[in-house]
Amino acid sequence: MNSRYMQQGLGWFGFLILCGAIAFVAMTTMTVLPMYLNQMNVTRAVHAVASSGKANSPSQIRTELQHYWDVDYMNNDLTPRDVVLKRNEKGTFLHYDYEARGHLFYNIYVVIDFSEDVPISGVSVE
Repeated sequence: MNSRYMQQGLGWFGFLILCGAIAFVAMTTMTVLPMYLNQMNVTRAVHAVASSGKANSPSQIRTELQHYWDVDYMNNDLTPRDVVLKRNEKGTFLHYDYEARGHLFYNIYVVIDFSEDVPISGVSVE
């Protein structure tokens, strides 16, 4: 049944649904991307402090982390006091656990939980 009036493209409602899907993906990306970029800065700072030999005490660790926080201008709820020392049979670790929240629209938020244990290399922290 070939008719010369057969649809050969995207209809109006299909176009609206496509635009809505693209807008939703763009809004989600614009909300989530800064959270992950900030997490990359946090990870870089914690790994740098853990691998450097400068951190011999918790106060020195916090001072070094604060230096990285100031230089990289990280805007999150994580502070150097939230990075804690954990000890177990495998060694000493810098541990952080925080959640980042981003407002998507209305009362819908994107919540991402970040957590990591970074081993301190060759340093005996007391």
